Amino acid sequence: MQNNVRQWVDKAGGRNQQSTEEEISFYTIEKQTNKRAIMLDIEFENGNCLALPYAYLTKIKYDLSEGITIIWGGTHIKVEGRNLKKLYTYLTRHKVMQLHESIGKVDDREEKSLFIEKIQVLNDF
Repeated sequence: MQNNVRQWVDKAGGRNQQSTEEEISFYTIEKQTNKRAIMLDIEFENGNCLALPYAYLTKIKYDLSEGITIIWGGTHIKVEGRNLKKLYTYLTRHKVMQLHESIGKVDDREEKSLFIEKIQVLNDF
């Protein structure tokens, strides 16, 4: 019986799961497999924040050379950096709760790790 409960808790995401270094630095995801994030909270280098509801998300575009473009009605968010494919996948599944722009633009991480250099709001509401 206890083993069944443990399996259920693990499957539901109820136990603390280890976060990767890139997740801690650049984004936070909803860890429960059966849940989605309600809003995306974006924190810019200067400390300003912008939260947008996933309900109004209309398009996400990933381009290897240009980064990720996220469109909420008239608001376009541009995420520039390196190795953003994993982040794109999480965004399409509405799993990303927070995005964090790099502080200081210093990229001292491994070449294969995710790095968010810049987040821009191109058309604001």
